[in-house]
Amino acid sequence: MPAETHMQGDPLGRDEILKLVKDRLGEILEVEPSS
Repeated sequence: MPAETHMQGDPLGRDEILKLVKDRLGEILEVEPSS
């Protein structure tokens, strides 16, 4: 079984990827992600 079980379904669009990256960077840098 592949480890990437969260990647099932349609591939993420550009907007979804940008949102995920911003959220992750916000957590890493301990800042609030700007909209």
